[in-house]
This record gives sequence, C-alpha cells and structure tokens, in this order.
Amino acid sequence: MAEATTNTETPTQPGTEPTTPATEPSATAGETPADLDAWLATLTDEQRDVASKLVAAKFDTDTKGLKSALESERTQRKTIEGKLRDAAKAAEAGSEAQQSLTKMADDVAEADRKIGFYQAAHAAGVDDLELAYYAATKGEFFTRQGAPDLDGLKNAHPALFKMPAARPPQVSAGAGVGTPPSPVSDFNTNFRKALGAA
Repeated sequence: MAEATTNTETPTQPGTEPTTPATEPSATAGETPADLDAWLATLTDEQRDVASKLVAAKFDTDTKGLKSALESERTQRKTIEGKLRDAAKAAEAGSEAQQSLTKMADDVAEADRKIGFYQAAHAAGVDDLELAYYAATKGEFFTRQGAPDLDGLKNAHPALFKMPAARPPQVSAGAGVGTPPSPVSDFNTNFRKALGAA
C-alpha cells in the first residue's frame, strides 16, 4: 500500500527553484533554551509581554488550589495558637504546664511568621530565604503586626535580593552616533558611479 505524503514545497513557476515555506529565525535553531528567562530573551518586547502574561495566568490558575490550602493552614495555625494561649492562661500560674503551653504557642506563632516571611521574600526576589530570614530576625525587620519589612531589609542588605536581568540593548549599525550608517561602497556601486549610471 502506498503511503500518502504531503508536499510542503511552495508551487513554483517553470524555470525557478522550489522553495519551502518561510519559518521564523531562532537564535538557537533546534536547541531548547536552558530556562524560561533564556527563552524570553530570544523574543521581541511584544512577544515577551504576551508570553509573560500567559505564563502568569497559567501559574495563577495552577496554584489557586495551593494558595487556598495554604490560607486554610494559616487559619488553622492561628486557631491552634489561640487555643494554646487560652489553655496556658487556664493552667496554674508559673506551672510547668503553663510554661510548656506558652512555649508551644510561641513556636506556632514563630512558624507562622517564618512562613509569611518566606512567601513575601520569595515574591520580592530574595535568593537565599534562610539567610534573609536570619538577617530579618537579627535586624528586627518586622512590623508590629509581624509582617516582614522587606524595604528595610533591602536597604540594609541589598545583596540578598536578585538583580533584574539586564536586557541586551537593541542595537544596529550606527546606533549611538545619531546618524544612520553610510551606504556600503562596493565594486558595483563604484563602477556604476564611474559610468554615470548611478
């Protein structure tokens, strides 16, 4: 049985070479970029904006359930912390039980503060979350409500934050001099000028 094949060549006129459909040039033909940033760097500004919006929308859709679960966990931790503090108040003053319950409530509150810091710091572009948390606790970069003061942390320790990737400049011949490049002078051009044809 003969297999059906598709002709990808564009019809040609007699006496001309067949051509294949034009494809968009890529910086690394056949190679897959190492990561999303490398791929985005190969796109034009307009394509990059569209791709960024699509990736952000897909990310939000994919993580919606996770965000909801995290919020539920946070609410449960707050409830547990409150119950532990209530039990500590009900326990005999100065007893070992009261001290133990208070310590457990403090540990839950600290874990909640740490998780909140990690989420905010990651969104702000912190590279090393553990080191940043250590710096934030030692430097007291938290508000009275326990929220991280990332602006203060960034001013005190800017090396903890990622620097935005430098975009390669859009350049062409003559860029930066204020005038377009002079026309190319080749043999044909000079010959035509000499004959008076150009």
